[in-house]
Amino acid sequence: MKATAVLLNWKRPDNLKKVIESIKKQGDVEILLWNNNPDDHEQYSVHQQHNSPENRFCWPRWLIAETAKSEYVFTLDDDLMFTEDNVIDQCIDFIKYLPKDTILGLGGVILNKEKDYKNSTHAKKKIKTHDLKVDIVKGRFMFTRKEFIESIPKNHYHKRGDDIYISSFSKNKILPVFLDCCFTSLPEKDVGLKKNREHIEIRQEVVNKYFKDQR
Repeated sequence: MKATAVLLNWKRPDNLKKVIESIKKQGDVEILLWNNNPDDHEQYSVHQQHNSPENRFCWPRWLIAETAKSEYVFTLDDDLMFTEDNVIDQCIDFIKYLPKDTILGLGGVILNKEKDYKNSTHAKKKIKTHDLKVDIVKGRFMFTRKEFIESIPKNHYHKRGDDIYISSFSKNKILPVFLDCCFTSLPEKDVGLKKNREHIEIRQEVVNKYFKDQR
């Protein structure tokens, strides 16, 4: 296995199937799925599926990442799919000589001096003209080493800030410009976490806890 995908399922099963098919086109990639929806009894076309009795949000993907059979692991949300078949190969070529704590991503945040999450710079695809260093790589797509994930303490639980927590342990977070043309968005269907009114407040709390003392 050249890499392992760690996926989540909630209430977008049609999206998830498209995401899985786009991953399979990347070649020899292991697919691990944490199914947060106890009402969804479908067995998806993945290598391992973990069915949770309740919605535990995003944190469990980092727990199953530690069981990966490959050197590299990545997240991919169920509203985002690959449009190119060599994305993972490009990520491996980009990251393999960089520090072990490097995280690659599609979107991220450059925190302002006040560490105000909402009003910081939120960098998205198709607005970058060069590889961009960020403070936080957003969880929609995060690509890193399994070894790095294993080094991070798992005695915390951040249902809406797991990507912020993981990012806080890395000094090398990059949004490579080549990724901007490698994805397409799928329908959100009004079930994404950002639809919740508390979403920004919760993410700010995680920033306060793990980034306030960082310069």
